[in-house]
Amino acid sequence: MAGPRGLRGAVVREPIVLRWRKAAWRKDPAPRERTATRERGYRQSLKAEEERHRRDHGFLGELTPLRVESFEDRETRLHAQHVSASRRRRDDHADSWRRARRRLRELPRDLQRAIAEEWNASWVPADPVYLLTFLDRRAPTPERVAELRAAREHTADAIRRARTKHGTPWMEHAGCGGVLQEWHGGPRNHTCLRCQRTFTHAAAALREGEIVIVDPRTALQEGLPL
Repeated sequence: MAGPRGLRGAVVREPIVLRWRKAAWRKDPAPRERTATRERGYRQSLKAEEERHRRDHGFLGELTPLRVESFEDRETRLHAQHVSASRRRRDDHADSWRRARRRLRELPRDLQRAIAEEWNASWVPADPVYLLTFLDRRAPTPERVAELRAAREHTADAIRRARTKHGTPWMEHAGCGGVLQEWHGGPRNHTCLRCQRTFTHAAAALREGEIVIVDPRTALQEGLPL
């Protein structure tokens, strides 16, 4: 169904609004307040550093003097580093929002609206990092799918190598041959790293033949590929 039309007859699409929040570091940090306690602590740490330098170098300490900066120079340097880190973090935050909105605009209009409604109703923080993860799960790109598949295969190979090294068995999905990995839901819950199928009761699936146990000691004796 066509939407409302503008002055020249063009269809005006209803904008898609995303839940968001302002970054806490949207302004440059103010310089730290100069207090007598901080100055006293700096003098004590400087004195300890000089004593350590004198003890480590002996009489050569006079030939290689310790480079010391004043309290004011140290405060100026630390404040400049703090401002630079805050601006860099703010730029990364804005770039993440741009990347997430670009990803959303590349999707079909109906899928955009469905994802936006689900995002606005979700409980996760309104942060671009969560939105990118949200998009990766709801509408992953082919590159992201290949990247996740490669990461899961790498994890499966690592599990096989570690279990083979220690001579301990592991479980595989009989349907696709993928390695099962335990997840935080409990020791009975496993997920196949190849097809992403989740088994909430591994013992029952084992009895039904959906899961098989691979023993590296038996496989090596029989010459089977691991």
